[in-house]
Amino acid sequence: PFSACFLLLSVALSYIFGTVGFILANIGNMAIRIFFSLRYTAQYFGGMETLYRTLPNIPQLMIVGVCGATALLSKLVLEATQSPLGYLLHIIIGGLSLVLVLLTLWECEDASFKSFLKSLNPIKIRTKTE
Repeated sequence: PFSACFLLLSVALSYIFGTVGFILANIGNMAIRIFFSLRYTAQYFGGMETLYRTLPNIPQLMIVGVCGATALLSKLVLEATQSPLGYLLHIIIGGLSLVLVLLTLWECEDASFKSFLKSLNPIKIRTKTE
């Protein structure tokens, strides 16, 4: 069914939009696949609870957003100078942002992953706080 949808979308959209229509057809095809996957997962697990637990939490989203905005600002300001020092500072800011994001993900995911394992396994799993 997905191939047929993609074929119809690509023919129709490429007729209307030209080569951009193929990109739009891919987007439509992916959207249809995501919808069917979510529907199947919800039916298989008896609801969307399992999927909600995989969503990032607020600290993760905030850190990624702040680091992304910082990297963009760094690019706009420091690369505009077109000096080697500006490029080096931009790379350093990007590296520090990456480290901050990874540390935040490690701290947030570590706790939620252990609680997820505890909910699946009746054997007690030791954590750092115990």
